[in-house]
Amino acid sequence: MAAKTTDPLETLRYPDRVNYANGVLLDENDFRAEQAYFRGRLGRALAYLHGFGTVAGLKVEPLPTESHVLRVTPGLAVDRLGRLIELQAPYCIRAPNWFATQNGDALAESFANSAVNGGPRAVVADLFIGFNTCERGMTPCFGADNADATDAFTADRLRDAATLDLVLRTQPENDKPRQQAPYETLSAGPMDVATALAELRTFKIETAWRESEFWNSASGKINVGNEYTTRQNGTEVLLARLRLPAGEGPMQYDTNGALEIDNHIRVLRLSTDELFWLIQATREA
Repeated sequence: MAAKTTDPLETLRYPDRVNYANGVLLDENDFRAEQAYFRGRLGRALAYLHGFGTVAGLKVEPLPTESHVLRVTPGLAVDRLGRLIELQAPYCIRAPNWFATQNGDALAESFANSAVNGGPRAVVADLFIGFNTCERGMTPCFGADNADATDAFTADRLRDAATLDLVLRTQPENDKPRQQAPYETLSAGPMDVATALAELRTFKIETAWRESEFWNSASGKINVGNEYTTRQNGTEVLLARLRLPAGEGPMQYDTNGALEIDNHIRVLRLSTDELFWLIQATREA
């Protein structure tokens, strides 16, 4: 069975590289620091040059054979630390089973606050995908702490994997949090090229650097935004908002109702080819 391990990139780090010299004794901390440096530099480049969000795939849809089973298709995302989150095989979540594990009062609150323009009510939840590191295989190693020095084992490999998290939303419909990409703080609506370039230049110089807001310098941990719960670490990527059919007295999942999925709430990340196509397709004739 794969075991979860802590990722060093989830704590505030400085870009220190290992300094090699003849005669210097290297241990496991040096090799871990080497990996963390290069992973951290790559992550920083991806986070600032491309941003977080869905890169490809990861569609959330009902399973064709079971309408109340969610299926997430394979795909790729970039999280807030610039880590690549890759789902290589479809992943399924049974909505009624998840519903049964939730607090009844919280379900009732979500249901009561879910009406849109007087329409039908439902239990609202958001589906996130997050980066996960899993230990794979076992190999002998020198013992540490209370382990027998002649009979100790450790993971042979660390695999970059994904984890999915369904988060119940209890806020009124108009107040439900959503992830906002940095560019969404720029002005909306059409404008001339000179005005747009001037605003973008100001944004890049004055606003684009986000580290002081992202990290808590006192704790060395990430400042978790209001779109996350306390059990999340603040790097997960939102994939979809769900409206789960339910009935009151007491709260129960309605298997005869329709499961609604909004994939458009997510933040998208475009490749250079996609951006080129978009510019060509939307430019004035």
